[in-house]
Amino acid sequence: MQEKETLFAGERQAQILLLLQKNRKVLVRELCELLAVSAVTIRNDLRELEGRGKLLRTHGGAIPCSHTGFEENSAQKFKQNTEEKLAIAREAAKYVQDGDTIALDTGTTSYALAWELLSKERLTVVTNDLKIALLFEEHSDATVILLGGLLRRGYHCTVGSNSEQMMAKIFVDKCFMATNGLTAIGGATTPNAEQAAIKQTMLSHGNQVILIAHGDKIGRNSLFCFAKPEQIQLLITDESANPNELNAMREHGVEIRCVSASEKNDK
Repeated sequence: MQEKETLFAGERQAQILLLLQKNRKVLVRELCELLAVSAVTIRNDLRELEGRGKLLRTHGGAIPCSHTGFEENSAQKFKQNTEEKLAIAREAAKYVQDGDTIALDTGTTSYALAWELLSKERLTVVTNDLKIALLFEEHSDATVILLGGLLRRGYHCTVGSNSEQMMAKIFVDKCFMATNGLTAIGGATTPNAEQAAIKQTMLSHGNQVILIAHGDKIGRNSLFCFAKPEQIQLLITDESANPNELNAMREHGVEIRCVSASEKNDK
């Protein structure tokens, strides 16, 4: 096979990573045809990308790195994808009416949503997130129910049996859930078992479950499942989400709203 001289290794590898992000896997034979290079060249590219921590090689191709048990703390998450999270929060706020009783899961996108809800009146907010509870207490007339329990250090939220028992006695109109990963096969997932448990209790006591997740979470699995696709009525994400996974979620009856970071606040 005569190889293209116009693509440098870095350009070729960048294309491989783009395809991997879009399709969640790449095959050596397909990459050979697409990039018009030999299998030896592609395998060398994949070996180099794996060495840089960009992917994992498999028999005949590669898949994305999946650190299922790893979770960044809240401060690290807060700095990432800010504009997309704000756009997701603005869209999610449209589903909350004055007087609603809602549950707000912990997370940076949930915190952005809390800011969008401060102008709503007569809300009752159930949350295990300390920062969200404080925000409503200081800047709104909302009734705040803070779930007690074990403080999860670095994540400013409570977990454990006390949180679950308290949530088990409460029912809400809408439950807004964050996630570390979401696939049509694995459902919504998180790296922490205690976090998964309180999430399961929270969503089981909501009349409507709304998942709010940045697009990079779609197509990714974490360690513990807390919701099957059938338990989610609405997914609000952004345009970077994997379209194949979104289509698969639709087949499970999930309504999907994709927003753009460029969408402006119309309040």
